[in-house]
Amino acid sequence: MATARSNRRYDDLVKLAENLQRDPQLELRIQENVCVTCFYTERGQIVMNAFHHQPCGLCLTPQIYVNSRTDVLCLKCANEHSLCKHCGADWNLDSTREFDPKEKSSGIGSEPSP
Repeated sequence: MATARSNRRYDDLVKLAENLQRDPQLELRIQENVCVTCFYTERGQIVMNAFHHQPCGLCLTPQIYVNSRTDVLCLKCANEHSLCKHCGADWNLDSTREFDPKEKSSGIGSEPSP
């Protein structure tokens, strides 16, 4: 029983690593405005049901969530700067980008400070 469970976990981790490298759901991931890490690793997490307030990390617009899984950025800012709405990272994890919050969809930028 323990070996079978360990084998399942191993297989799940291998599949996760393959998904992170290949990004087979790229179009859906971009539609959801999240980076590859958040898209594949944060599915099915346990959250607390309650209203949570979190300002956008860039424009400071108040955001209200129905559970504890809040985002760092509002959808508008995430779209305008090609950043992950959940963690603020570049959609493609490009760490060479330099971020200028005044530029819209420049394709050049790094993540905002959380």
